[in-house]
Amino acid sequence: MSVYVQEAMQMTYDLSSIDAQPNEQLLKDSIKKMHEHIQKFAQASGLKINAGKTFTFGHSCLEKLLPSIPNHKDAFRLTGAVVKISQKKCWTELEQQRASKWSQTTQAVRNLPVGWFAKVKVLQQRTTQLSWGHGTHKLALTKPEIRTLRADVARCLLNTDDYCASPLAIFTILAPPSLDPEFCLHSSAIRLLQRALKTSEDPQAFKQLVDATLPKHDGPAARASQLLQHEAFSEAVQSVLQNKPFSPQDPHEFRQSWRKYVWKNLARDRPQHFAGAQFGIRKDLSISLLKLWAADADRLQDDIDNARCAPPDLSEDPRPRMKILRLLLVGALRLTIAIDGKKAPLNALVVEIPLTTTSLGNARYSKICVHQH
Repeated sequence: MSVYVQEAMQMTYDLSSIDAQPNEQLLKDSIKKMHEHIQKFAQASGLKINAGKTFTFGHSCLEKLLPSIPNHKDAFRLTGAVVKISQKKCWTELEQQRASKWSQTTQAVRNLPVGWFAKVKVLQQRTTQLSWGHGTHKLALTKPEIRTLRADVARCLLNTDDYCASPLAIFTILAPPSLDPEFCLHSSAIRLLQRALKTSEDPQAFKQLVDATLPKHDGPAARASQLLQHEAFSEAVQSVLQNKPFSPQDPHEFRQSWRKYVWKNLARDRPQHFAGAQFGIRKDLSISLLKLWAADADRLQDDIDNARCAPPDLSEDPRPRMKILRLLLVGALRLTIAIDGKKAPLNALVVEIPLTTTSLGNARYSKICVHQH
């Protein structure tokens, strides 16, 4: 059996040499020879080749070359990776299928009868539907495609088809960055690169490949080069390429780097809502009131479910206040203030929002009329 394996390894090397300098006839002959050799090995070992799972890939001259192998592909899946033969910068068919599956998942999660935090948790557990195996070639994601993927998640969390909230604010203030499809795909590629270099016998050789990468190239080295040029990820990728020891603080710093990058863009693109965000947002402080109201809402809902109390008046119910504040934090509301008994506009929900807090923790409330865009 070892003879078969050694001969197969030599044939694989020969095929690689031919593929680097394409010669159609030599390539056809070599593929036929390899196929015959594998068939002999299968017969000698008592195995059976599954024709339905067998295919040729690569050069178009190989399509239908072997009568017993009618399937031909230019992209296919391995465990933990995607192999793309074409040099065209695009999503492979498999990646498109995964994106479609992810969109279906966001719609299904949206229909669940659970709250915001539960939906976030469910989505986090399923992000690998979108990101599995990314990192073996350049990410060719267009702006319309990334907008669509982000919108799917935003609609799921906000439970609405129409919204004016900033998805980028949602993924950096109210929800973890891992739910942002762009961050998810980039971080998956970095983790793949990290695992590969950790077990590599010569990580320096890969770094040299990255340094020598040209725009026309594709593959793992080209993906690493692409990440190096990204403002939010260049530092993290440099550390990976230098094979620095992993620190438990690294994931946190990685997320913070992404948030700073996003906040700078938010301040530029939506200054009416996020002016000054480029200097940083104190995330924990920004959502502290939201957390308090969420805890109040959970206790109230438990009491109502167990018939310990009746639903309170809307003006005293923490649940609508919590939802309104959440929308307010991501630029999804316009506000008018009702002062001295002045009537609020029609179709507006009047709630009390604490505008300031004293050193003793006593809040000063003001009635605010809220309209969703």
